[in-house]
Amino acid sequence: MPYEILEKKIESLTIEQQQSVFEYINFLISKNKSINSKETKRQPGGLTGTFFMSEDFDKTPDCFKDYL
Repeated sequence: MPYEILEKKIESLTIEQQQSVFEYINFLISKNKSINSKETKRQPGGLTGTFFMSEDFDKTPDCFKDYL
């Protein structure tokens, strides 16, 4: 469909209808991008070596022993 015809048809719509057309066009564009993009599979261990836990992390602090 030529752009000029499409533009005339859109101009004949109400503002609310034009907004709906705009939102639908954006939906189609985002849907098309997600189909065409190559989704990479996540790999476990991506943060390996970026942080560490202290050796006594699981040890209960002395101040809490009365509550156990």
